[in-house]
Amino acid sequence: MNQLPTSIKRLLDQFKDVVAQYKDDLGCINVLKHKINLVHLFSITAKPKSFDPNMQRKMKQEIQDLLKRGIIHLSTSSYLASILVVEKKDRTIQICFTLIGLNAITIDDGQPLPNMRELMDVIAGVKFYSLWDLISGFWQIEIEKGDKVKTAFSTS
Repeated sequence: MNQLPTSIKRLLDQFKDVVAQYKDDLGCINVLKHKINLVHLFSITAKPKSFDPNMQRKMKQEIQDLLKRGIIHLSTSSYLASILVVEKKDRTIQICFTLIGLNAITIDDGQPLPNMRELMDVIAGVKFYSLWDLISGFWQIEIEKGDKVKTAFSTS
């Protein structure tokens, strides 16, 4: 950060609430909160998967890190998503949620993906544009308070 021009440092400081401040800081967008509207209010539960002891140790470390960073919190929700664990090339893991049951009863918000050609037409000829990279988007888009219980998971 010391090598950055003063104008860039000021800009990053101005938006420090949405820009990561250090390596493990995800940042969080604050332009919206994700709402999960359901067709019905019945809880969805999935059977937890079993993992070998080595993977369980890695998962426990990852979960403890997410708890410590305030990204997740303990819950007694009646909803339960199962998880998949993907081991990356560097031997770290990424926890993925299988929300198939929840998705099946979620009312689609009807927001189509933008058309890339139209986006390119919009920015044609501009001198500057910015790009937001949500490196861990699942964690960086806040969920409405009342809907957080719908995203509960278990590692056991």
